[in-house]
Parts: sequence; structure tokens; C-alpha cells
Amino acid sequence: AMLLMHEDEVIFKQAFGYGHLRREIPFSVDGHFRAASISKSIIATLIVKLAADDVLDLDQPIGEQLPIARKLKLSSGERPTRTPTLRECLSHTAGFRADAGPGTKPWLQWKHHGLSLADVIQHEAAIPLSQDPGEKYAYSGIGYDFAGRVVEVVTGRPIEDVLQEHLCRPLEMTDTTFYPGEENFQKLPSFYWRHRSDGQLVRKRNEPYVPRDEYKSIGGGIVTTINDLGRFLLMHQNGGRVQGQQWIEPDKLMEMYFRKKPGSFYGLGFVLGPADEQGHGRWILHTGSSGTMFWCDQERNVIGVISTQHRFSDGKSMPESE
Repeated sequence: AMLLMHEDEVIFKQAFGYGHLRREIPFSVDGHFRAASISKSIIATLIVKLAADDVLDLDQPIGEQLPIARKLKLSSGERPTRTPTLRECLSHTAGFRADAGPGTKPWLQWKHHGLSLADVIQHEAAIPLSQDPGEKYAYSGIGYDFAGRVVEVVTGRPIEDVLQEHLCRPLEMTDTTFYPGEENFQKLPSFYWRHRSDGQLVRKRNEPYVPRDEYKSIGGGIVTTINDLGRFLLMHQNGGRVQGQQWIEPDKLMEMYFRKKPGSFYGLGFVLGPADEQGHGRWILHTGSSGTMFWCDQERNVIGVISTQHRFSDGKSMPESE
């Protein structure tokens, strides 16, 4: 499915193909799908909003809210110079090891075991840091789990409840959630691996539904729709305004688009385009491993959302596939 908007107006919206090939179930233009790492943009925006409301401090070391973070160690066995900040968790500069490569997405093994987010970060805290916080970029979902747990500790509420109250309801994102309910979960389009060699599609086996408040990857576990993602990006395009009201001040959002160093390309929850005169990305973008992508070109006032629910494979790494 694909959505294109220009200056607040939908100019293209259409679904293509099937959500289940063998059963010939059409891909729904308005249906739910797995956002995958687009979740990072949503969660980063939520946290920046909470910081703007003085609920959180982006530059406070997370060890002040999470004692387990004080036990983080470098691969050498030594302690890091300090614990990461929320800002570093959101910008992938917290020192956690990168996702790339086999066995580097440890959170996958903790799904469907009845664990909470609090339980999972106890395990993740035992994974050595690759470098001291703030030193180097390394794309890692672990930092988003820690950031999500900080939200829970500070607010005293599950991350899902905070997400709904502080972001989804104000932005009218009524179909965005970690827990879509079993009925909507069963309607999700199937996920397919596509062979790079011949284009053959192989369907991944359906996973069990994750009950509310059980662990889902904070940076990858959201389910949403193209309509909701369009509303989300429209808020960014409009400088934090929603239905004529200022939901968040523009300068707070601009922090998310700032290129911290020359040549850097990731802000807070977004991949950034070339910098303008103030060092902010001219466009923002994110992709997801489920075959999702969205972007907002703030110079041209163009928004795009794409959901395919498939990704390429060399044919060797297609776990739990039919």
C-alpha cells in the first residue's frame, strides 16, 4: 500500500497485490501492518514530547532511573565512563552493539516468553557495550528498549498507555499500538521473504499474538496504518501543529532533525537528508525490516508512506518460513 500527500492533501492512496498470496487475500489500503523500525520515529517523537513537557530529560544518564544500566560493561570488561543518556539511546550513539549481522538482534529471543520490558532489559544489560556512550554511531534496538523502560519508570505506567495518551490520541492515530488485539492481529498481511536470485516469495510462518503488557521491541513492535503514519508525518511537516493547535513547539521537533556532526545522517528517531544552513536535515525518513518506509520532504511539503511486508533474502536466512 502507498500514500502520498502534498501540502496537507492526499494526492495518491492505493493498495496493490495480496496480503496472502495463496489465499488471494488483497492487501488492504486501510488495514493494519507491522511498522517494524518506523516504530523508532514514533517512540522518539513521544519521548521528545515528554521532554518538552518536562516529564523527561533527554540529557540525563539513564542510570539515574534504571539501576540496572549502571551495571553495563564494555566488551573489555571495564565500566563505561558513564551510562548513556536518552538522547544517545534515540540517536544510536549510546554504545550498544549494532544490529547488523547474525545473532545481533537479541530481543528476538525474548518474545513470547511472558516477559515484561523490565525483565528484558535485565538481559540486555548483560550484553557488553561496543564503545563508550557518545563516541560512535551504531544502529541498535537495545537503546530503544532502555529508553522505553525509562518512560515506564518515570511515568509509572506501561509504555503502551503513555503512547496512547500523549501521542496517538492527540494526533488521532487511532490504529497505532503495540497491541492491536487478536482480531486485528489475525488480519495482518503475511510477511514474505523474497529471494534475491530469482524473486521467489516465501511466506513466513505466523507468530503467536503477544498479549498486552508482554514484551514487544520498543523500536520495532508497533502496528499501524498508512493513514496514521500520514497524520504523524503531517504533524512533523506542520511544525508540531495538529488541527490548528500547537501540540509541540517547533524548536523541540527541530532537535530531532539536527545533524550533530558533519557527515552524520541520523538524528533522534529519523534518518536525515542533507543539512540546511542551520544543520537540520532537509528531509526526514525511516525504513523498517518488514518492508516499510516513510518520509517527509519539508522543503517540498511532500509526505510518503509505503508498506510492502516483505524483504529480500539470500535464501539462507529465512527463519520460521513455510
